Amino acid sequence: MIIRKHPIIKVQKNRTQKQAESIIQDKTVSISVDDSTTLLHTIHGNERALVLGFLATHFSIYSLNDVQSIHESSDHYVVKLHSSISPRSFHSDRSIKLSFIDIYTLTAQFQEKALLFKDTGMCESVALCTPSSMLYHAEDLTGQTALLKVLGLQLKEGSSPAPVLLTSATISTQLVEYSSQHFIECIISRVSATKSSIDLAESHDITLLSYARGQKFSILTHPQRIHCP
Repeated sequence: MIIRKHPIIKVQKNRTQKQAESIIQDKTVSISVDDSTTLLHTIHGNERALVLGFLATHFSIYSLNDVQSIHESSDHYVVKLHSSISPRSFHSDRSIKLSFIDIYTLTAQFQEKALLFKDTGMCESVALCTPSSMLYHAEDLTGQTALLKVLGLQLKEGSSPAPVLLTSATISTQLVEYSSQHFIECIISRVSATKSSIDLAESHDITLLSYARGQKFSILTHPQRIHCP
């Protein structure tokens, strides 16, 4: 169960009230690769995708053929990789175009899928998309773990890299680095980006959109991919 009810005392100006509040059940997942173990704080659901996303971002894994085995025991995952890792074989001509309607439609779908946030006021969301459809979506405690889950889902499916990433979190340099690593051409955020991430996106030829809410957004880098009214 992801959501639990917790008794609270709600204070409002001159009165207090006892009631139950929706709280997210969190947990820790450990991932061991070779002699190194990493702990990730997460929520229930898509744990194996979280592991695969970790392998994709930290070990440059682009195919399940590079994974020899994954053994699970009580939220502890022991991973063995093949000694030789396949190189990236996907070629992107980095020529996607997004219209105003594409962005409005994707961000509206993105908001509708934020069910845990609506229930609890917690969690960040990340989605991988094409200009016309949302392919993978995840909510988690942080934008980073949500990102790992969607990248893991994509790796599990063995599909071509999605060119568009949506996030409810701030665009960080780490997010831009992972996006460049996985052929993402456009990052759309409900909030904004740091100065370092803007500079990095400029050098990596990634389009950044900030404050994408309703029928508004700001273009921070590489506007050539966006068709405005």
